[in-house]
Amino acid sequence: MNFLENDRRYCRTYSNLEASVQKELSFYQQKAKEWAEHEDFLLALQVNEDEYKKDGQLIECGCCYGEFAFEKMTQCSDGHLFCKECLVKYAQEAVFGSGKSELSCMESGCPCSYPVCELEKVLPENILCKYYERQAEEAVAATCADELVRCPFCNFPALLDKDMSLFSCPNPRCRKESCRKCHVQWKQHVGKTCEQVLERDEIRMRVLFEERMTAARVRKCVKCGTGLVKSEGCNRMSCRCGSFMCYLCREAITGYNHFCQHARSPGAPCRHCRKCSLWTDPTQDDERIIQEIQKEGEAELNKKCSGQGSSLFVSRLSPHPSPFLH
Repeated sequence: MNFLENDRRYCRTYSNLEASVQKELSFYQQKAKEWAEHEDFLLALQVNEDEYKKDGQLIECGCCYGEFAFEKMTQCSDGHLFCKECLVKYAQEAVFGSGKSELSCMESGCPCSYPVCELEKVLPENILCKYYERQAEEAVAATCADELVRCPFCNFPALLDKDMSLFSCPNPRCRKESCRKCHVQWKQHVGKTCEQVLERDEIRMRVLFEERMTAARVRKCVKCGTGLVKSEGCNRMSCRCGSFMCYLCREAITGYNHFCQHARSPGAPCRHCRKCSLWTDPTQDDERIIQEIQKEGEAELNKKCSGQGSSLFVSRLSPHPSPFLH
């Protein structure tokens, strides 16, 4: 390794090097060449930026308003310039967030998008792959809305013919079979209609209260009906369709005037108004509602059932009835 690291000349005089040593030597030489080229590239960028700064030709980013050399900028189809770092952050929020995956121009009022060549040149591989994945998912959802079915247990999407009632989840971590219409597991549904399955008090009430517990955590978009789950951030939730809603009262909103504007201690109620709070802990809010619904379900079943059936139902009611909630 000492010979390889210091690139000793006399180590090359050996003509009968073992294949493994020769392979290591070639690998090191290739890496050294790549490192040298990268250092030259960074030096050229720095010299170029110094020349831009000296001549007063740095370009202002339309998003963060920092000044950069032209080589560090990217542009939309209409020519609006932004720094590459802003585009990476914008794309990361778009593809991993709950909003639209479409990367439209960050310039206000510009309807253009970013060319694919610009995205492939700027975005890291993981963000670019997720962007293509989201684009394909939204295209399928838009064109095959009637055939797109989501597993009631893990929310995994799949296409299913309209005539098919049995839905076999293709998610390798789930693989559960359920009814497309009533979402009951297929082993409890075989040979029966949805009405006959739901006639059983245990199943009907379990499904009812599990749906209520799920609804306590999942918010439905007031415009497109997409399920939204909050893990962190403020109570102004945005959907990929472009609409906004309040996480607490679930009403459609536009700006921040819907929320309380008075100063107060974190977590303390406002003494001046009854508006929703902009910042609350979603875990505490949802767990409290879910526990109330669970207790109500246990009490309701105790009135109608007795013995083993009641115990079975109560044990299956949990604060997290579906993996979709996580």
